[in-house]
Amino acid sequence: MRTLSARLPTWLYNYIYNVVRADNEGDWFKAQQNLNNTHEENITYLGTYFPRTFTEVCRIVASLNTSTQYFEYVSGKNCIKVLSVGCGTGGDVSGLIYAMHILNPNAVFEVNLFDGNEDALNICLDVLNLLAKKENIKITYNQIIMAQLQENRDFSALAERFSNLDIVITSKFLNEVLDYIPNAYYSFVEGFSKILAEDGIIIINEVICRAYCGYFVPSYMNSDLNAAVRDTALSSVLPKPCRANRNCRDNHCYSRFKNGNYNDYTFRIISNEAFADQIIPMVKPADYLIDYKKSVFCRVIA
Repeated sequence: MRTLSARLPTWLYNYIYNVVRADNEGDWFKAQQNLNNTHEENITYLGTYFPRTFTEVCRIVASLNTSTQYFEYVSGKNCIKVLSVGCGTGGDVSGLIYAMHILNPNAVFEVNLFDGNEDALNICLDVLNLLAKKENIKITYNQIIMAQLQENRDFSALAERFSNLDIVITSKFLNEVLDYIPNAYYSFVEGFSKILAEDGIIIINEVICRAYCGYFVPSYMNSDLNAAVRDTALSSVLPKPCRANRNCRDNHCYSRFKNGNYNDYTFRIISNEAFADQIIPMVKPADYLIDYKKSVFCRVIA
């Protein structure tokens, strides 16, 4: 089996910077307002933020492999049903499939995509088709949806279009809607947890900065997700401190992870409580490092 590496494969790097000729021009403020991007702006996003998300998701999948028994349960699956919500140019879904394929090379991936920018969706499809060709991955498409979410109940309405999904992933999308959809993380998990397969997981990957509306994203996300776990039959899988304390009420606490020379990121993986108990037994209280940069330990568990 190939080793999972958190870096762009050479062919993908060449495609982004030599074939498409995308630029790397970071503008974090503009990056949080992507729904109305032009083609040129989406290409700049491809060259700037796509590589970061791709490698972050590879690291998240690697953590899922080393810290849980998840792949012991899904390695025999012939088809893995994936939904990316707010897929954009495809950094999250392509990184997910690339990493999952390395750890489960015989699986077929049934892909569902949702985004509010048609041009970004087309770029995402171009990348996925190239990924399938270059890495010899079997990818099929089920639903490709171009629409925009306007209020909390739209998450449940969107979720009702699917069933028995193995992985629902969203990356750096929910912070973009917080100014008009409050508690978006809660509503997202509440809606999509209902259509997960028994061994399905939700992956939420986020930036560590303030959202366009002013909220500090990691703290807002953790506050929402802690409440969602307390109110439902769900459980955090990773990070480990979140797994260790189901009743966490520290809304200022969050985990920070390093991604090479790129910006840091934070994430949460959630599943049904019964499946979480199978793949990662309840973690014992301990001093868990949650911010490598500031040497911060989980204040709830410590």
